Amino acid sequence: MDIDIALLQETCSPPEELRDALELSPYKPWLSETYPIRYMRPPRVVRVSNRVKVDWYQQVEPDRGTPGTRQVAVSGIGLSDAAVVTPLGWGEPFTAVTVYAA
Repeated sequence: MDIDIALLQETCSPPEELRDALELSPYKPWLSETYPIRYMRPPRVVRVSNRVKVDWYQQVEPDRGTPGTRQVAVSGIGLSDAAVVTPLGWGEPFTAVTVYAA
């Protein structure tokens, strides 16, 4: 399959054989098998190929002042994921966002 990133909703941990092939935000690790996933199935921006560089935004609470570089203030931490995606050797950088809403 020729994809570079995936915007996922209601994620859980992928099969073991796929984990090394995928990269996701260092701020949102895969859920462990012991974590009650029915409580937290976050959306994710996932890097699938080596043809792009992905710089994720860290989510911070709004009452912590002005967000820093690569931070975004959100009222519901974990309900979205955002990153700047830079194609390597082609195209312009762009921002990818996935948001969970009920």
